Amino acid sequence: MPNAVSVLRVPSRHVLAFLLPLVLGLTACGGGGDCVEDPTTAAPLGTPSTPFTPSTPPAPDDPQSRYFGQWVGPCIDIPTQISVWVPWATTWTGEVTAQPGRFELQWVSSGRSERIGMEIVPARPGVLTLYSTKRVFGNSTCSSAPEEIQQSIASEATFMGVKYVHPQDADMFEIRNAEGTKKLLMLAKDDQLFEGDNSFGSDSEGYQYTMKGAPSFTREPATP
Repeated sequence: MPNAVSVLRVPSRHVLAFLLPLVLGLTACGGGGDCVEDPTTAAPLGTPSTPFTPSTPPAPDDPQSRYFGQWVGPCIDIPTQISVWVPWATTWTGEVTAQPGRFELQWVSSGRSERIGMEIVPARPGVLTLYSTKRVFGNSTCSSAPEEIQQSIASEATFMGVKYVHPQDADMFEIRNAEGTKKLLMLAKDDQLFEGDNSFGSDSEGYQYTMKGAPSFTREPATP
């Protein structure tokens, strides 16, 4: 489906640990016909590209209600590899030795960018449905009409309890979609959604030890 809490005491970076990879297991549109034919007529960022009918919302005091709504990830530059001629190089083997030039592959900006939008709606008590959509833009700022829009992907997130991750609690979710099942810590706070950081490993239950330092998604303002 269409990339923030400093109070969380953990270092980290981004891609969207799991949601950004899965929700988050999104790839740019290819020849499979998954893209919207006319991006200029596509729904706003964060809006599912396929219709759905949410079930009756839980009571207002549902602790998961803080996740409901439209979210948007950071604008991410899409890199590409190019072959660059390096005319000479040196090595040290007791003395400086010149070597013949050679081609090397280097990552550079492609001039394109991508952004993931997500809508979270209640499915049933204790269960959320996440609709995630990736949009690809022809510039590096995720501005103007998208060139490609990937078909929305629905994931089901089941609340499994709470885990203390200094200095506060985070929610444990089991997330299922067509690509499989994974465990993910999430925390919605101050209109920012944080995820567990897989780079520091996970506990015996499969949940991350720490949270990402930067948010994976920011809440979009409600439509007037």
